[in-house]
Amino acid sequence: MPTTQQKTRIPGKRLILSASIPVFLGLVLTPSVKAKDLEIQVGIVQRFGEEKNDEITLSSTKEDILTLRFADRNGQTQTLQTDKVQLQVVKQPLQALALSERIVLGSYATFETAEDSANQWKAKGIEVEITQPERWEVWAKRDVYETPLLRRFLLQSLKAQGFDQALLESEILSQTLQPTFTVNGKRYSQNNLEISAGSKLIQVGLENNSSRVYGGSLRLQPNSYGTYTLVNQVSIETYLRGVASYTEIGQGAAR
Repeated sequence: MPTTQQKTRIPGKRLILSASIPVFLGLVLTPSVKAKDLEIQVGIVQRFGEEKNDEITLSSTKEDILTLRFADRNGQTQTLQTDKVQLQVVKQPLQALALSERIVLGSYATFETAEDSANQWKAKGIEVEITQPERWEVWAKRDVYETPLLRRFLLQSLKAQGFDQALLESEILSQTLQPTFTVNGKRYSQNNLEISAGSKLIQVGLENNSSRVYGGSLRLQPNSYGTYTLVNQVSIETYLRGVASYTEIGQGAAR
């Protein structure tokens, strides 16, 4: 399905709306398919953990409560409830050195050219992902080509077909970034965390005192940069209403 990327920068350090939103060509929203029923995932805080003192404070609205869900070491879902939680990221040494690898299929100046390249690779049967470490890049999808053997087999196959621009990037890791939070006096460390509220409204605050209330639910997840992204899962109707409201506020603000 064709996609377009929308990015709206919010006043403050790193509250960002960034998402690939589906373009429904020739689709008419019938009573059974309404905007409020369609959900998108929007990255609102990018590269969380890149700065030493990065911190996110999540709060419920008045007379509401946050529900946190995550999987423990045994794979069992754990649920916690609180009215406020502070997320931080700490550097954690690894017990043994770890190898991090990725096959880079191309580097581009814009998202549009990277997306066009990604579609061409998909047409060839190669699973890919678009990232932006510095420039926009197209990588062979890491959770598909997840072993050194698969990556090298793919690289050799591409080279044999004349795709000489493909390259394998490797680095040795001695430490990793680990998100942490504390609830009821107990400290937790989780790479993936889901946050919801009964009212479907959650206030997100950063260390520079910028804050905003988001509709829908939130999820903290690893990203391609070795840091973390706070994702807002929200209906298209709520998302567009929020963007329009914020644009109106921005246009009327003093400069």
